[in-house]
Amino acid sequence: MENGLRGEIEKELKHNIYVKSDTYLVNKWSGETYSIKLSERMRKKAYQNFSKAIENSRVANKQTIRRWFGLSGFTIPKRIHLIRMAFALNLNSEELREYLINTIGGPDLVLYDYEECIIKYALDNSLSHSVAISMSLEFEKKCEYNPIGKKQISRKSFLKKYKENMKKSPDSFLKWMYENRDYFMGFDKTTIDVYQDLLHCAMNSYRDNTLTFLYEELDEIGFFKTGHVMEAETIRQYIKNKLRKKRGLSHEKADEIRYFTNIVYSGRDRIKDVLREIYLFGEKLTSIEKNEIYRTLKDELPRLSEKYISEIQNKYSIKPEVTGAKCDLSKEIYHMLERRGFTPLVVCESEEKNIQKNNKNYNCNSENQEEEKETIFNIIYDFIEEENNENVNKLKENFKKKNQRLHYIKRADLLIPLQYIIVKKYQIVNKIGENPDIVRIRQEYIKEANKLLEKCDMHAIDSKYALDYCLIRCFGDEEIVLFSELME
Repeated sequence: MENGLRGEIEKELKHNIYVKSDTYLVNKWSGETYSIKLSERMRKKAYQNFSKAIENSRVANKQTIRRWFGLSGFTIPKRIHLIRMAFALNLNSEELREYLINTIGGPDLVLYDYEECIIKYALDNSLSHSVAISMSLEFEKKCEYNPIGKKQISRKSFLKKYKENMKKSPDSFLKWMYENRDYFMGFDKTTIDVYQDLLHCAMNSYRDNTLTFLYEELDEIGFFKTGHVMEAETIRQYIKNKLRKKRGLSHEKADEIRYFTNIVYSGRDRIKDVLREIYLFGEKLTSIEKNEIYRTLKDELPRLSEKYISEIQNKYSIKPEVTGAKCDLSKEIYHMLERRGFTPLVVCESEEKNIQKNNKNYNCNSENQEEEKETIFNIIYDFIEEENNENVNKLKENFKKKNQRLHYIKRADLLIPLQYIIVKKYQIVNKIGENPDIVRIRQEYIKEANKLLEKCDMHAIDSKYALDYCLIRCFGDEEIVLFSELME
């Protein structure tokens, strides 16, 4: 494949220019005519204009912001950075949405997450970030003994409720939130449903494909000649009997058939196996970063690792009822702050430097820091470690769970599994002797991708983005390849 379609894709990705997050930011702030090809002068001008606009606001450190504009390296802004930026620039929620969609591919602020609901309210009413954080803490205190997120509501209905209450005073808005606390699940149910449906379809495709392999392997070793029926226990017993014979079956072949049997007849979905199939095609995770195509796409992809596979597996298992413990930290943390003489606003602003001074490990703008939500917990998490409190370990454990629940599903999480499903569908058709119309299959992929992205409030698939181009290009003129095959 190296000299075939994969070779063509690798060459095109290397030589073509694609839209990235800095394309939007530089064009937005340079004040010049839109261009996909960004000059050094445009980048510097955009950075200077942006820096002047945010003045001394705590958005991110200067070096990080420079890299957003492609100066001294490149990095994509994190969601929390864009939220801080919105407050610094006095944007409303619709203007922030434009940044979220065009720099990180969405999603928009999630109303089901009480923190982002409050952020949306604060932006739409020209309130400060500190007020939003204070409101979040107040809501958490109110909900301390009343678990949230036990009911479901459509995005459209919830948005309507929000608009009816968005002009109320902060106290009245918090009262409305508290009365409707059961709807704050912490994530967008629509996006989760789309993602889970995708993985279910991928799992079915994976099982069907594995069933074909299993049938071929069993046929090769004479399983059907003896009149055996394909059942899990029958297959396992047959393999066991074969191994007892001197020249019956190699242990490698036996292990392979057992593996296929476990997948086909497993009573549960083997999500980890199908995720490896979708993303890595059996490749060792340690070797993936040597891949030229992966290096080109890595800004749009997560880091393909065991941790990422595990996170996706956890996201697949998300259910609304597990989100009720989200406020468990607030009481102890609040009392710790009170003992130190801090209030939420003081901690967020004037005492931040003191916290940094007292804790050398504190680094709010670390590039390696996981994307976190802007709450009081972000600022004091390292600070809490100094406390000699028997509940600290429990607090840290709950904090970790909180971040796991709020792991956002991104465009790549939807587009890559969908490509796997469409390709597997084509491979089945091709196997039974039909001559598939690759142009039609490519159009089907684009159509289905746009449906999913629209549902999840993400921008449509477009070949001006490197990942989108790569996935569309996998449907070549004469052959089709899986994304995972490009990662080999």
